Amino acid sequence: MPDVKNARDWTVAYRKPRAHHFRRADLKLTWQEAHELSQRFRTARPGYEVYYVPTAEVEQGYRNPDDRASITTEDGIRWPVREGGRLPWGVRMRGTR
Repeated sequence: MPDVKNARDWTVAYRKPRAHHFRRADLKLTWQEAHELSQRFRTARPGYEVYYVPTAEVEQGYRNPDDRASITTEDGIRWPVREGGRLPWGVRMRGTR
């Protein structure tokens, strides 16, 4: 069985509450790094919805195409995910300036 949490197959996706899609950050992180980054993101930008998610490459292997490039939020709504997002100003990876 692959070591899912230590593989660099994770990133974060975020959106402003009124946006009609999430942006997936162009990062390759471990599960732990993505989880920590999502927490720092929420602290730096409390108005955003933030999730740690698999990278687009990992999602290409999903059997159900509805599960690719989408996030189902806590309220049960499925939102599309667009690629190529950048971390907003004020949100940093640990160990960077």
